[in-house]
Amino acid sequence: PVVDMSNGICNYDVLLSLCEALKSNKSVRVIDLRSNRIDDKMSIALTNSLTENDSVEKIDLRGNTIGDVGHVALSEAAFNRLLEVVVDKKYEHFM
Repeated sequence: PVVDMSNGICNYDVLLSLCEALKSNKSVRVIDLRSNRIDDKMSIALTNSLTENDSVEKIDLRGNTIGDVGHVALSEAAFNRLLEVVVDKKYEHFM
């Protein structure tokens, strides 16, 4: 199953709800969060929820405002879980 919350659907409160749901959901495989103004704080919250979820295989985060801190956290999660994280081209070296 795919969760598509792209193009401005996901604000901070919605992302926190998604993070909480991911802790117990074991069926979601792909999450599309493109173009949601996700920043470092939000990406770290997402990263933390992924420590309790091993079903998500791919997250698309292109078009967000994630800085270096968030990208480092996401790259560590990707490495530790063999998770595919899609980000903007300038940050591809993190993944």
